[in-house]
Amino acid sequence: MRDTILFSGTSNAPLARAVARSLKIPFGRVAIKKFRDGETYVNIEHGTGQHIDVGGKRAIVMQSGAPNGNESFMELLLLLDAVYRLHPKELICVLPFYPYRRQERKVESGEAVSAAVVARCIEAMHVDRVLAVDLHVEKIREFFTIPCTNVKTMSIFVEHFQALFAKRRSQKKKRFVWHGEPWVVVAPDLGSRTAARALAEQLNVAFVQSYKHRHEHDVVEVDSIEGGVAGKHIIILDDEINTAGTMVENARALYTLGARAIYIAATHGIFADHGLEKLHAVPYIRAIVITDTIARNVPRAMTKVHILSAARVLRDALQPLL
Repeated sequence: MRDTILFSGTSNAPLARAVARSLKIPFGRVAIKKFRDGETYVNIEHGTGQHIDVGGKRAIVMQSGAPNGNESFMELLLLLDAVYRLHPKELICVLPFYPYRRQERKVESGEAVSAAVVARCIEAMHVDRVLAVDLHVEKIREFFTIPCTNVKTMSIFVEHFQALFAKRRSQKKKRFVWHGEPWVVVAPDLGSRTAARALAEQLNVAFVQSYKHRHEHDVVEVDSIEGGVAGKHIIILDDEINTAGTMVENARALYTLGARAIYIAATHGIFADHGLEKLHAVPYIRAIVITDTIARNVPRAMTKVHILSAARVLRDALQPLL
């Protein structure tokens, strides 16, 4: 893999470094700064102070679309252009978190389809292939005319909860009170149904569907829950947590129906409008499990938060291409 080099923007450099280490490929340093008027400056070679030989090599550019989605996306486009101008033999764009992912279709007249705009902009930078982690909807892949892979994080959550199950069983056996412990995976809306059902099947536990509606953007109300949850431990799985309204309302409804401890799981922890604080403050939520697709500094006091690395699934997706 000596003919491959990985570059990263500023949005999630720790994850990019972890992927480079895992693949045993060089991590290219980049100079990225702001002009006084707020515009972004990108220079590949000034990142190391010496010439970087990208010509004829495969270049991977990694950037998450959060936090600061507008700035991160513009930085991505400039980084792709800078790398392309050094004449790589192949240019691969890796998006741990796809920017503007929620607007993948026009609901009302006059709306922009921002997910499609992102795809067109990335392709305009001469990218040969795109990898994105847990896309909000599969339809986003159709906006690209180049290969676009939706990298799944399911195995990360399966391993995490299998280890949790084993630990709890071991603790209970030591106290000689083990009688089995019922777990349920809940889909908080119809969009998360496929992934939540798959997790339930792989963990060999029951699946429950929750139904909701929105009064307006980011304002959620749970209508009904299809399946038994009384006396059970709950895993609520979604692809992302934005303002946390869906998770908080589902947790409240499930607890009202007699659920015991509730575990929140999602690939992308956006946590707009103090979403993480809202979740952490709910007493019957025992843990908040996310991946590092979005870089986040979590205060030590937030002991419920568990961050799992997505480096392995990105490595496994990239390895066959190198």
